[in-house]
Amino acid sequence: MKKLMTIAAVALFATSAFAQNADALKQIKKAKSADEAKALIQANESTMSAAENAQAYNKLVDLLLPAAQANSADAIVEAVNAAVKCDEYDAKPNAKGKVAPKFASSNAERLFALRNQLVNAGNDGWTQQDYATALKYWDVYATSGQASLFMNKLEQEEKALKDGAKIMAKAEGKTEEEYIDEHSSKKMYYEVCGFAARAAYNCNDKAAAIKLAK
Repeated sequence: MKKLMTIAAVALFATSAFAQNADALKQIKKAKSADEAKALIQANESTMSAAENAQAYNKLVDLLLPAAQANSADAIVEAVNAAVKCDEYDAKPNAKGKVAPKFASSNAERLFALRNQLVNAGNDGWTQQDYATALKYWDVYATSGQASLFMNKLEQEEKALKDGAKIMAKAEGKTEEEYIDEHSSKKMYYEVCGFAARAAYNCNDKAAAIKLAK
């Protein structure tokens, strides 16, 4: 009897792990606004499979992108967070146990450069001694940079920079080291992490300060 109950429990877990809600996904894909999509995702996320949630969050990125491309820092924050969430679901094994990400490349490509606007938005807050605003944007920039979605893109950018540094440095009359130091996205990332930690400290958020300083 105990063995039968164990088998039943495993079967139940397997069923719930790959639960599907095709109707909810259809509604999300038909959403006309980011707010509508967010509400539908919030209501149905727990009943959808990983693959369905990945599609849902990718749709949310689609809806947020126009405002993000218009340099709305808040829209960029939401789009970046949605893309990270999409990638988390996209990286999970499907019902056959295979991992086949569908959205990582496109989301990294369309959001990587836009994330830099969060640095500027944080700078504006810092300049005005509005440390909460500075932390709001720098924290998302720093935290999302630790996600594989953007970390992989950062490494690709850094490799491309180093590969072309010799020619570009010569054209600008600089050494390779000077050119890389000036254009390195990785260097900027770690600098922003440091400033974000200082903003968190100024907001008396010691936990965030310690996290960002690591």
